[in-house]
Amino acid sequence: MEIKERIINETSRLLTNKSCKSITMDEIANNLGISKRTLYEQFTDKRTLLEDCLTKHFETAILESDRIVETSENALISIMLMMKKANSSINSIRYDYIKDLNKYYPDIYLRTFEKHIDFQKQLGNNLLQRALNEDLVMRDINFDLLHSMLQLNLFYCSQNEYM
Repeated sequence: MEIKERIINETSRLLTNKSCKSITMDEIANNLGISKRTLYEQFTDKRTLLEDCLTKHFETAILESDRIVETSENALISIMLMMKKANSSINSIRYDYIKDLNKYYPDIYLRTFEKHIDFQKQLGNNLLQRALNEDLVMRDINFDLLHSMLQLNLFYCSQNEYM
């Protein structure tokens, strides 16, 4: 495995247990058995590393979404499997991590949040259009309302008191 990928994987692993603020570049380097110099040769700073971790997570989610859509019998099954996967992903991410990301790195949080919302909306609309083409939903369905309901489900699943 390439060193950059190892660093991203280790940082992502640490983020499942700790706040992004409390993780240090020293800790990451020590856990990997590399020098801080090697770490900084790959990532100019912690901000860049966090952003790359989120990008990798997003790319992985897209690949998983594509696999689900390609292997599902129909659009409604795809939607249900996507909801299950999204809920599982949200439950694996600590709410404190998201809160800290928003607090200490608001620009990264906002870009990531907007990218996820745009992807979810596009995917949702594509799946709803497919369901319409497969005669699985009513012709006069309000896509925006249905999409908002799906987004609310994800939002509530991401709140600590609901997990």
